[in-house]
Amino acid sequence: MQTDIGLSRSTFSLYSAIFSLITGVFSPVTGTLSEKNKIPGLVILFGSIFILLGLFIQTKAEELGSVWFPLVGGVVFGLGQSATGVSIALGAVGRLFPPEMSEKRTYYFGLISALSQSGNLVLAPLGRALITQFGWKESLLILVAQGFIMIPLSYPLRYQPNQIVASQYSNSDEQIESNIEMDSDLEIKQTEISLNRPLLSSMSPNIFSTSLKKLFSLPSRSTNVTSKEPDTVYKALREALTHGPFVFLSLAWFVCGWHIAFIGTNLPAYLQDQGLSADIGAWSLSTIGIGSSIGTFLAGYLPSRYPTVTLRRILFVLYFTRGIMIVLLMILPLSNALALIFAGVFGLAWLSTVPVTTGLIANIYGTRWLSTLSGLAFMVHQVGGFLGVYLGGLEFQYHKSYVISWWTSCGLAFIASAFVFFVNDTTLRFWKKNNF
Repeated sequence: MQTDIGLSRSTFSLYSAIFSLITGVFSPVTGTLSEKNKIPGLVILFGSIFILLGLFIQTKAEELGSVWFPLVGGVVFGLGQSATGVSIALGAVGRLFPPEMSEKRTYYFGLISALSQSGNLVLAPLGRALITQFGWKESLLILVAQGFIMIPLSYPLRYQPNQIVASQYSNSDEQIESNIEMDSDLEIKQTEISLNRPLLSSMSPNIFSTSLKKLFSLPSRSTNVTSKEPDTVYKALREALTHGPFVFLSLAWFVCGWHIAFIGTNLPAYLQDQGLSADIGAWSLSTIGIGSSIGTFLAGYLPSRYPTVTLRRILFVLYFTRGIMIVLLMILPLSNALALIFAGVFGLAWLSTVPVTTGLIANIYGTRWLSTLSGLAFMVHQVGGFLGVYLGGLEFQYHKSYVISWWTSCGLAFIASAFVFFVNDTTLRFWKKNNF
């Protein structure tokens, strides 16, 4: 396709960057629409239509040219992806489980995220076979035709609040009063408890230490005060954006987006530039996909099976592993074996961050606005993707190399692991001791 329409690497990187940015910007919007109307299937339906339209636009890439194709194709496909993203599905599933079943909820987050990637494992080789047999234009039209099955499957999806979750919301005020009466030693005044912005730390005359506690959300004596989930999306966003753990998780997800976009777009080309065959580049992406499905499932399964394997520990290991693998790729002599080992291990940490980060957001902030909050964090993820893929393309255009982008990706991985290390995952909805 790139050869037929004369797309350079920088132009294709621009298309991927616009797609990533539009997906991120509209993810919290589509998440809020699905939660306010309680019909996520309707949002997914319209997203499916945009995805099919985006695929059809790609068949007109020659007519659109190298200027309009990235703009039109990236915007339309990005809108479709934002409305069909996994955050909407996970938000709907998260509502089915009460807080005391958070481990089971995380298990299903991992299962759904893994299944969402299985389509790539099937469609990627199918797409290559179709292109070999019919050409890329005809193959895209075939994918459009089979994609229509998404429309009847998506519309029936609706929120089905169970009785346990409903009772949790209705009894929130009683739980707050009960906690205050039982914990007389804390001597917390009723006026200090806010239903739309939970008490984060004890007041201190030292302004610096108070700000530091708020930023890192260090545990304080008031962390066992249960607060009701915000009743409006504005209150939910204000609560999250003024709470250190959400900021750190979002910044770590920025790094994840950088890695996914830069490596997913440029790894095959980088391996070819280093003298490896195009087949190794293709097999590396396939290996990443297989490893990602396995790693994503394990990221949801392990916390549900082993209580000591917390979500924060998993997320720390995922980002730290990414950094180590990039270092090895850069300093060791490149070979076919190293490329596939890198792809396999990096694949285990590829999209495993999705169920883990979403699970942490659900545990800390509840599930009422989960699609909105995870969509907001995902927006930061996609901004990272935009910068990763676009700056990588620019570096190659001017320097014919990806060295700076690779080492930047390495440094960002270790920074993300530090962000996760400082996250306090104590919930704001009910007390739950969770040590690192």
